[in-house]
Amino acid sequence: MTRLDDLPDVLTPKQVAEYLQISHDAVRALLRSGRLRGVNAGAKQSKYWRITKEAIREFTSTTEPAQGMKKPNKSSVVKTYF
Repeated sequence: MTRLDDLPDVLTPKQVAEYLQISHDAVRALLRSGRLRGVNAGAKQSKYWRITKEAIREFTSTTEPAQGMKKPNKSSVVKTYF
């Protein structure tokens, strides 16, 4: 897996999708909803979004699990695999 520090300072939605291992459409939905900060460099419905590494760090540090999912704690992960 690629490290965020190895990527360019400004990324396309495709690059972000590959890094986060989600679909391109999911990245665009996150951008439109404001959950992921980005700049739309074109018209209102343009596909010319650009996202900074700082925005990705912010998103990954504040993202909560999907509804009904819990963040695993260390002991539950160890019990699951051992």
